[in-house]
Amino acid sequence: MPVSAHVPAARTDGGRRGGRPPLAALPARDRAVVLAVARLRVLAYDQLRTLLFPDRHPSIVTRRVHALVRAGFVRRIRPRVDRGGAPSYVVPTAAGLAEALAMLRAETRETPAGAIVERMVPRFPRVPRTLATTAPLAHLREVNALLIAFAGRLSVDVRWMSSWERPFGRSAGAALLPQPDYVLVLDRAGSTILVLGEHDRGSESLAHFRATKADRYAPFAVLPELAAEAFGIATVELWLTVTDPLARQPRRRLRRLTDLVLAAGAGPITKVALAGAAAADPVTAWVAATDL
Repeated sequence: MPVSAHVPAARTDGGRRGGRPPLAALPARDRAVVLAVARLRVLAYDQLRTLLFPDRHPSIVTRRVHALVRAGFVRRIRPRVDRGGAPSYVVPTAAGLAEALAMLRAETRETPAGAIVERMVPRFPRVPRTLATTAPLAHLREVNALLIAFAGRLSVDVRWMSSWERPFGRSAGAALLPQPDYVLVLDRAGSTILVLGEHDRGSESLAHFRATKADRYAPFAVLPELAAEAFGIATVELWLTVTDPLARQPRRRLRRLTDLVLAAGAGPITKVALAGAAAADPVTAWVAATDL
């Protein structure tokens, strides 16, 4: 199921009689919007356009979002900011998210991403994202910007991408698993690769990063067979990106996090990059942690 592409145009009046239509009955471009916000949780209008309508006028996003709001699949939200105007974001409604997750699960079932999607889709209804503060939104926006760049610019096929919070759940069985900021399934020369992505903005303590991230990725470097058991995909990579809006020393931050990854033993499966470089040129920006 390629996730990056431009979707075909289709006509729709947006309003429906007799209640909300099923997701499967929507035109392809509207269905793509609902599935995108289900996978990436919160998308700004400009991100939706880049991901789905790169060659269309920006008004296409406004029209399609308005139609989907009227149909009950998504909501439009605008977080409060202290100064200036706030951009608009799109999130799924509870009903839209439930249908989208069921469709994503069905569409991926017979694909290499099927096992990991089955692992991630919650057994109980997932609550759509709300924006009480802008701080978590800044992180999620950067994560989604990376995913959108990867979808359009990687020289491999992207079979799945998502930025779900705690994608592997809160059960006892997930207690020792990493909880990455994003999940990618790639087809690289016929081989399926699972990418677990961590995006750091310099606000987390080094001790917390070591305990909840570096140490949890290390077993997959030491015992690769654990990945097939846990995720249904045998090859796992950790992609680590950094921005540092507080201290404004991203290279120093990247070096410190890389040292922790190496000390934990996760170096053999880890690639690192400054976030800006990874978004601009994801083919060549990555450096193996063991090479630094």
